Amino acid sequence: MFIQTHQPCDHCGSSDGRAINTDGSSKCFVCNIFTIGNSDLVQQPNRKKPMSAVRYEKGISVSIADRRITKASAERYGVVRENNAYIFPYYNNSNAIVAVKYREIAEKKFTIDGEWADGLLFGQQLFPAGGKYITIVEGEMDALACFQMTGSKYPCVSIRNGAASAIKDCKKQYEYLNSFETIVVCFDGDEIGIKASREVAELFGSKAKVFKHLPEYKDACDWLKDSKEASFVQRWWSSEQYVPDGIVCGSSLWDAIAKPVAPADCLYPWAGLNNLTYGIRKGELVCVTAGSGLGKSQTLKEIVWHLLQHTEDKIGLMFLEESVKKTSLSIMSLAANMPLHLPDVVVNDEEKRNAFNVTLGTDRIFLFDHFGSTSIDNIISRVRY
Repeated sequence: MFIQTHQPCDHCGSSDGRAINTDGSSKCFVCNIFTIGNSDLVQQPNRKKPMSAVRYEKGISVSIADRRITKASAERYGVVRENNAYIFPYYNNSNAIVAVKYREIAEKKFTIDGEWADGLLFGQQLFPAGGKYITIVEGEMDALACFQMTGSKYPCVSIRNGAASAIKDCKKQYEYLNSFETIVVCFDGDEIGIKASREVAELFGSKAKVFKHLPEYKDACDWLKDSKEASFVQRWWSSEQYVPDGIVCGSSLWDAIAKPVAPADCLYPWAGLNNLTYGIRKGELVCVTAGSGLGKSQTLKEIVWHLLQHTEDKIGLMFLEESVKKTSLSIMSLAANMPLHLPDVVVNDEEKRNAFNVTLGTDRIFLFDHFGSTSIDNIISRVRY
């Protein structure tokens, strides 16, 4: 589904030929190039017979000198060079090459060819399932660098198309990745990579460890280029076990539980209820339930009036089954000690003004005038306010 149309295309120069999908992929209807995710990775269009095998077979094994990646590491992953591009092979479950990715040497531009959807993670075919350690990185070059720095002993695979595809790729290969005892997530140290690493780590729970880069190193290649293999390995072994937000170890709670239990922030207006509940405390949610017409709303209004008298807090009210005028008059009735909301009640302006001044006139009561609009999103946004 397209969420943006008539966008410019970087590949053919069209000013309005590109449309963007909900998953970040896009297609240009001028040059017919399909772009996967938010990267520069493009799928060559309208090719009945992929040329991947032809070009791959022409490639030669070489070291990647500018990244200090050895020829042995490149050969291990089947990476070859053909003219001005490095070629990274992608295999399927039958251990056959089904697609390749070309990386132009002169500029960081990637092109894929072949049956891309059938490809495994980069390097996955090299390492049988069920080992002790596996590292997941964000790019093919990083896979070579990480594998080389860890002594060419521990499996290292790469997601296929940068952080944007991380969770999708790892879910697709979940059984394979989860077969390892420890899964080290070593994505780029930028904001997008850190976010993706958390998402992938959460997928594998207690098996996952997250590698944290130093500020001066964005990815595994940066460590290798700077000849920091030993430092990388030390940090790799020290990768932190992933703990989801909100999970707390009980042994860390002594300081919290050593403090006395806080008394009530305010008591209810009824002694019997205070004996049962010990009053009202901030941060608690209280549900008042009863059959229709038994006084739930009136009970809450009694509590509101009590809070106005015994606290300095502001109070938000959302009575969705009555108008704000009726709610307001009901609360004023408690202050005036007469049912102001009834049409046959005789009250003078001074009495009504006095009741208003000590309730709504305090600037402490806020009501939701819903006008019949009670969608859940509408209500939640007002609760947050």
